[in-house]
Amino acid sequence: DQPRSRGLGDVYKRQGLGYLSLNRSTKTLSGGETQRVNLTTCLGSSLTDAMFALDEPTIGLHSKDIGNLIKILRKLADAGNCVCVVEHDEQVISGADRVIEIGPEPGSKGGNIVFQGNVSNLLKSKVSLTGKWLLNNQKDGQFPKELKRALHDSGQINVSNATLHNLNKFNIHIPLGKLVCVAGVSGSGKSTLVNKIIFGGLSADVEKDFKGLVNVTQEFEEIILIDQNTVSRTPRSNPILYSDGWSPIKEALGRTEEAKLLGYLPTDFSFNSGNGRCAECGGLGYEIVEMQFLSDLQIPCSYCNGLRFKDDILQVKLGKLSVSDILGLCVDEALDHFGHFPKTLRKLKLLKKVGLGYLTLGQPLNTLSGGESQRLKPVSYTHLTLPTICSV
Repeated sequence: DQPRSRGLGDVYKRQGLGYLSLNRSTKTLSGGETQRVNLTTCLGSSLTDAMFALDEPTIGLHSKDIGNLIKILRKLADAGNCVCVVEHDEQVISGADRVIEIGPEPGSKGGNIVFQGNVSNLLKSKVSLTGKWLLNNQKDGQFPKELKRALHDSGQINVSNATLHNLNKFNIHIPLGKLVCVAGVSGSGKSTLVNKIIFGGLSADVEKDFKGLVNVTQEFEEIILIDQNTVSRTPRSNPILYSDGWSPIKEALGRTEEAKLLGYLPTDFSFNSGNGRCAECGGLGYEIVEMQFLSDLQIPCSYCNGLRFKDDILQVKLGKLSVSDILGLCVDEALDHFGHFPKTLRKLKLLKKVGLGYLTLGQPLNTLSGGESQRLKPVSYTHLTLPTICSV
């Protein structure tokens, strides 16, 4: 059906997806691109009386194309659908019929309705941070006034005749020892350049799927790719374990008199191994009830009540806190308790600096959002002192 194909093509183009080739694998699309492709499918089916829930569809979309995306969302709403969008972009917020702001802060200090109403009233609100930001046109943004600039010449990465996806015989020289930003409209080849060509071309463990050459003028200790994937898919890891700040705490717990009397070692203060974890749930804190036709249910373990540890090991206290109490602290609270553990304190400060002070130390990593995962990943690489390439 040629008219229908042309119509869908126009919709793809209005959503900033006109650059996609018809044989492009969907697994190579970004999260935002995938959502916009799904939107096109919905528009083609002429759905009404449906609810569309979108989680940051502007990810990877250049500001100049966001207006077209808003028109698509508006068309869905005007057709009699409910369109609910989680978004930080100023244009999308300003184009909404109704804004619901949740806060006032993240973590345990959030979860409340700060504001709900139209954009006009949002701008008048005295409690909405979003309204103040929009009203002041970002004049109050916390941007650093002075940035420390590296003035020395540290060499460069040379890309020659690189060809892949939308890049055709691409040549670039990227300086080392600098903060380099790769900008451009959606589909211009930013991710391809950084992830596939630079990272793929310099990493010995990655199969090269592009034409061209990539070389660097100095050797690197490590080449790191920090992508949008979640940090972990298992509930057995958490921020304090991932950042390598737990060892001093469990060693201190193992040195207490209570632990020695009960015969516990530092290795037992872990819900992943050792004799201290709950034997019934294996330290998960919950049991899985399989449902025949529905998703499996997770219910708190009937033996440990979700605390993950045996009753007697919970009697061991570091100060006034048991191992379960410690894992229940958020990063901001933990800073006040573990200032005498230099390694742990350093990791906690880093977590706070990347905006994760609200996370609890024991929060399963598979519950983190994509942005939280990305901010958590650099914390584990702060031990690197030799030259490193970090691609984010």
